[in-house]
Amino acid sequence: SGGNRWSLSATVGIARIGGKTRTVTVDDLHTQERIPPRGKDASPSGLVIDLLLDDKKVLLRHSSEGGSDVDYAVDLDKCSFPRAGDGVLAGLVPPPPEPVGCAPATVKGPYRTQVGLVAKLADADADREAQALCEDHQKTIEARGKLDQVLTDRAARARIAARGAALLRTEDARDKAWSRVDGCPTVDLDKAKGTAALHDGEAKLRACYGQIAAKP
Repeated sequence: SGGNRWSLSATVGIARIGGKTRTVTVDDLHTQERIPPRGKDASPSGLVIDLLLDDKKVLLRHSSEGGSDVDYAVDLDKCSFPRAGDGVLAGLVPPPPEPVGCAPATVKGPYRTQVGLVAKLADADADREAQALCEDHQKTIEARGKLDQVLTDRAARARIAARGAALLRTEDARDKAWSRVDGCPTVDLDKAKGTAALHDGEAKLRACYGQIAAKP
C-alpha cells in the first residue's frame, strides 16, 4: 500500500546468483520519506532481498538485531526481472576462487606442477597431460558453481516462510552445506602415482559436490 512505500540507500553486502533465484543483502540502510520513523512501520537496519524468478516475486526479509531495530517481512508479487539486471548483479558477485579457463600461463603453472609431482614425463607429454588435467578441472569448477546455485536457491526459498530468528537459520543451513565441501576427497600429491590419479580425484570431487547438492 502507499503507506508502506519508501525509497532507500544502502551498502551492498552479499550478492549471489542462483539457478532460479537472485539474492542481495544490504546493510547500513537509510530511508527517505519514511514516516513514522519508529513503530510497526519503521524501516529495518538491513535487508535480505531475494528474487524468485519463476514465482515472479521479491522477498524482503530482516531479523531484528535488538533495540529499535525491527523484524521485517514483505513479499512483492507480479514482478518482472529485466535480463540486464543480471549483468549488474554479476558485477557485485565475488570473483571465483580460482582462475577459469586453460590459458597457457595457467596450464604451465599449477596444472603442470601437479603433473610433475605424480609422473616423470617428457616435456611435450607433460604439457599435454597438464592441458588435459586443466580441461577436466573445468568440469569440477562448473560442478562447484552449480552447487553454489543450488544452495543459493535453497536458502532463498527457505526464506519464503522464514520470519525473525528463523532467517538466521536459512544461512546456517547454507554454511553447514558448504562446510561439508571441506570433507570432500582430495588427491594426496605425495602418494599419487600417475596422472590417472589426478583425473580420478577430479571425478570424486565432482561426485561429492553432487551429493551435497542433492541432500537438503
